[in-house]
Amino acid sequence: MSADKWLLGLAGDSAGRKQSPIFEGALGYFPNALAYLAFVSKTGNDQHNTGEPMHWAADKSTDHADCILRHLSETGTVDTDGVRHAGKVFWRAAALLETELLRAYPQLKPGRNVKNFKR
Repeated sequence: MSADKWLLGLAGDSAGRKQSPIFEGALGYFPNALAYLAFVSKTGNDQHNTGEPMHWAADKSTDHADCILRHLSETGTVDTDGVRHAGKVFWRAAALLETELLRAYPQLKPGRNVKNFKR
């Protein structure tokens, strides 16, 4: 299988979309974790972008791998802000992957709530 086959899901044609079933393969597998990820995003936005609409200020924090390991060492517990460390691992892993994909595939665009992303 081609490493780029997942890109077909973004192409817009029916055959391509079947390669990356976003509803069945993401929301269908992890509905609770994705809802928690949204909570982590909102909590982080309120902390780091107080009073601003929700957005990922991609230039404010780029040490995702280090943060993943720090939060991973505390999984099963809740951080001082009331957010589960595993939720922060998930958010950081998503940010790391999103950054990697955006840099590897210049044709991709950052999400609508991403600000100041540097390729």
